Amino acid sequence: MNSPQKLILSIDATRPHIRAVLLSGEGAETSIEEDIVVDGSAWWNSYFDLDGSYRDNSTLNGNNGELATNDETAAAYLAPFPIREILEQFSERKFTESIVILPPHQATTLRLELPFTQTSYLAQVAPMEAQDKLPFSVDMFHCHARPIAQPIDQKQNATSHEQPTVRVDLYPEHILANLLQECHEANFEPSVLTIPAALGEFCRALYPKYIKENCAIVFSSEGAYSVSFLIDGEPSTYFSIPFDASTSRTEFPGEHLLNVWISATEELNQCHIERIYFVGEREEFAIWDAEEVKKPVEFLSYEDLVPKSSPELGLSCLVTTGFDEKLSRYGQFTPNYRTGKFLFRPYVRNLIDGIRSLLLPIAVIILAIAILLPMRFYAREYRITSLQDEINSVVKEALRKPNIEQGTELTIVRQEIATVRDILQQLGTSTSIPLQKELALILETLKDVDVSMIRRLNILSDKTIIECFAASYSVVEKINEAFQKHSENFCDVEVKVENRSRQKATQLEIILKKVCST
Repeated sequence: MNSPQKLILSIDATRPHIRAVLLSGEGAETSIEEDIVVDGSAWWNSYFDLDGSYRDNSTLNGNNGELATNDETAAAYLAPFPIREILEQFSERKFTESIVILPPHQATTLRLELPFTQTSYLAQVAPMEAQDKLPFSVDMFHCHARPIAQPIDQKQNATSHEQPTVRVDLYPEHILANLLQECHEANFEPSVLTIPAALGEFCRALYPKYIKENCAIVFSSEGAYSVSFLIDGEPSTYFSIPFDASTSRTEFPGEHLLNVWISATEELNQCHIERIYFVGEREEFAIWDAEEVKKPVEFLSYEDLVPKSSPELGLSCLVTTGFDEKLSRYGQFTPNYRTGKFLFRPYVRNLIDGIRSLLLPIAVIILAIAILLPMRFYAREYRITSLQDEINSVVKEALRKPNIEQGTELTIVRQEIATVRDILQQLGTSTSIPLQKELALILETLKDVDVSMIRRLNILSDKTIIECFAASYSVVEKINEAFQKHSENFCDVEVKVENRSRQKATQLEIILKKVCST
């Protein structure tokens, strides 16, 4: 049985015209299933316009994205993210993962040396440490800090007093909060919120034998270039170079800034940057002078990395393909802003999906129970009715009564038993006297009337027969009188004289009746 097709939705929001791509497959074999373009100019310009033409500077303070004190006025300029329009286009397709690529202009990163790497401590201390190194307030930024894996050569040369290195990723919190709120209202949960700089390690994941371990990868987006540094194949740092289309080549600071970062990165990591990769169409890097970059430069198109891609869909295809190749390591690459208060919890989503997948079998079970329970109930009712009919017929036959109402059999039988006991009491005595008590009573009575020897004693249910010897015939009257005193046990006494022995003793047969006829 074939496993269900894995679909990943990638939304490229780095330009005013937002592109969404639905891809299937794995790794470099990813293929485009569907792609759309949605006008996101209102949302994009309200957060990311560089010249401030879309909004009044008195409402939003410059390009850092910080809200002014008049929040109500500022909110009027914050257009919603067009997520509903995107989802409507893919309403018939069920994707398993989703990624949103945000513009890099307001993203910031820095490295800190801290004496600990525990996540709980970093979440509290990293913002304060970052504030000491930045000229603006970090209160309006979402802060995600995590340790940086040390290169192997640094680990070997590290001394005991060196502290772990921590990378802190900053992005305006209100942008993330508003975007996620709109996504939640549309029942959409993006797995990843990132910027183009994260694509550097994706390129390395796709082609580990081609992309150098120590390199810099440059991507183009609206109004900025994103640069990602890889050291030993792992992301080390990233930064953005803003630019205006009207800027001339002589005014563009890109080469100078890139060279400065190359030198700083090599010195910090004690390594050698082997190559600089420019990913995208050459026209997008026309303002760059490759000869001014002090490292070898290589241009790669998106088709070189993802063969079935295109220049327009390259960024979306690359991030989706690389994300799949990295096996969806949420929060393990740089950067992913689904952390802290914006943490992505796939466990809850998987639980909900699992529950949804069980709805059909649960419904079948409930339906089966709804059918079987009445059947079982009526089957038990039929069996009970059959037993009641059989009991009723048996009681009628035993008591010889033609009309006995069902359910009253036990009461009638008890009444009959009580009637029989009354008759027995009228006939004589109850037969419920214990055998030992009866024997003791008989022996005590015979002792008082001078019976010399008991030959045989036979206790029956309706009478007791005693064969004994007496000294004289006159004892017979005494025996009658003695046993008549116990009329509650013996209703009649009969004494028979059998014969006399040579020793002149009289042989008697005493019959003590327990049931007498009226």
